[in-house]
Amino acid sequence: MVEPPGPGSEFRETHLRRSGIFLGTERLLVRKTSKFQTIEIYETTDFGRMLVLDGMVMTTERDEYLYHEMLVHPAMVLAPSIESVLIIGGGDGGTLREVSKYSEVQRVTLVELDEEVVRLSRQFLPTLSTAFDDPRVTLHFEDGMTFLQRTQDRYSVIFVDSPDPVGPAEVLFSRPFYELLADHLEPEGILVAQTESPFYHQDLIRSVVQSLKGRFPTVQVYLGPVITYPSGTWTYTLATRIPKESLGPKRPVAKETRWFHDELISTLFVLPKELAHALG
Repeated sequence: MVEPPGPGSEFRETHLRRSGIFLGTERLLVRKTSKFQTIEIYETTDFGRMLVLDGMVMTTERDEYLYHEMLVHPAMVLAPSIESVLIIGGGDGGTLREVSKYSEVQRVTLVELDEEVVRLSRQFLPTLSTAFDDPRVTLHFEDGMTFLQRTQDRYSVIFVDSPDPVGPAEVLFSRPFYELLADHLEPEGILVAQTESPFYHQDLIRSVVQSLKGRFPTVQVYLGPVITYPSGTWTYTLATRIPKESLGPKRPVAKETRWFHDELISTLFVLPKELAHALG
């Protein structure tokens, strides 16, 4: 039995030495220490249920759609084919939910290191985990790098929905990992990875961009808001062998979205002056 915090308790996550975010919590629904990490799910006062891994906010019911829609829908609209999709990470189910909105998708492979994240998300985060039983979906519980090293499959679209680059997830931001991703992408496929905060993690974003430019002629960073993530703004990096001038919509955005829509595509890769300069 988990001892719940009483009303008025707070969850705090520090982003810099003496700054971060706090969220009021009503109760702790579950705390589980798996083989890889400590998983907590809280009922918050203002953001619904919240998934926390090793003390870091992964998602909340109130703002998760901002992250998942911006991660998924640009690639799903721009890719010539979306028949086969690979998701590395994403054990809460939100990315999978967005991918499943496209009827053209025939096969989705989700590779999640920690089976407990999926199990607890299915139990406590039902609004995110709606697509795990979709017959098009295959789950693999293993390290993403290991999966890529053993499979010969190629994919139309690949999403890297990783946690922050610490511990087991650090490899998901490495050059060898991106090299493997490139090998498993179809010739006109599209890869999108979440690449952290444009304010706090510019060195990481530059590193990812440089790693991808070694294999892809088109590498584009774009932005989206996520209220409970460090700085409130997030970056996503898209890579493809399609020339930039040929990268245009191939299908409309799925109708069941709350944030992303067709008109956003034309301005997606326009970056603020400071960030564009920082990324070179």
